[in-house]
Amino acid sequence: MEKKKIVAIGVIQYLNQSCFSKLHSLVSTNGLVCLWNFYGDVAVLNPFTREHIFLPNCQQPLIGCCSLGFDPTTKKYKVIKAHWILGGRNSCEVRYWIYTIGVDKIWREIPDCANIFPIYNFVYIGGVIYCVNRLSKPYNIAAFSVEEEKLIRMILLPDGILAKNSKIVEMKGQVALLDLKNIRGDGYVSLHVLNGTGKTKTWVKHIIALPL
Repeated sequence: MEKKKIVAIGVIQYLNQSCFSKLHSLVSTNGLVCLWNFYGDVAVLNPFTREHIFLPNCQQPLIGCCSLGFDPTTKKYKVIKAHWILGGRNSCEVRYWIYTIGVDKIWREIPDCANIFPIYNFVYIGGVIYCVNRLSKPYNIAAFSVEEEKLIRMILLPDGILAKNSKIVEMKGQVALLDLKNIRGDGYVSLHVLNGTGKTKTWVKHIIALPL
């Protein structure tokens, strides 16, 4: 226990370095950490080996969200980021870029994702990156293959769940939705877990007790 505590303190101290001070958002996959901010700065680091790299800034403002995925075929990690591109008269579009760690020198734009923008976050599970999509109805969950670098399917939300109230999470290797609107005052929260594959996907509702 003492050894784990020392390791945890070391990780926190490493993440608190001044070079990361402008990066305010974080996602982790297989122990690697991706940090970013809304202005195009992205870093990927291993807090245990104390190694990190800063990815090129592609000069596209307003990063909405980043995700770090693992390609099971090439064994390479890839960073995917979504940008708001502001237009005239309060209009905007969404564009996606991808960067393969150890391979790419510049970001590569991903086509055919213009109508997908995550609410809150992405989540990586088994070679696929998922997000709750604020721009599409009724198929509000988008699934993106890290290996194929493309959108592979859209998934319906559970009945009665609104996209704006849902935070996507991973639960024992399954996609799950935390219902932020129904965090109950008695210390319980509603969680919907996606079971099945292909066209047989179903949602199972769980009531989870929050730790006191």
